[in-house]
Amino acid sequence: MSHSYLEDLLLFTAIGGNFLWMLLSRWAMSLLLVWERKLENLCAIHLMKQYSNTDEPRLFYYNRNIEVDFYVPDVGLAVQVSFDMNDTEKRNREISALVSLNKVFPLQRAVIVTRDHEEKITTNELIV
Repeated sequence: MSHSYLEDLLLFTAIGGNFLWMLLSRWAMSLLLVWERKLENLCAIHLMKQYSNTDEPRLFYYNRNIEVDFYVPDVGLAVQVSFDMNDTEKRNREISALVSLNKVFPLQRAVIVTRDHEEKITTNELIV
């Protein structure tokens, strides 16, 4: 058990919290983070198989003032992976990253991969 987890537990218990509730909430949050990482890994594997069939890498992570999970310059493809798009702040961040990349490198296609959400998003400069 880590020091910060023990401190959280003691504070939570000291203010009248339920120990079981604390454990379950921590477990649920950890599970969500694991599934989000697995979704990103699945996308990486799929894109690597589809676009990196030579010795030279064709799949990139873009991180210059914006963060885009996957960028394939040969075909003008950018992919963001987000397990859940219900949070407005996260949604706007994912969309604005793709729009910003499109300004630097014009994209043919921009995609946000989610767990269960499908939608066509149209901005002034890009269709996601």
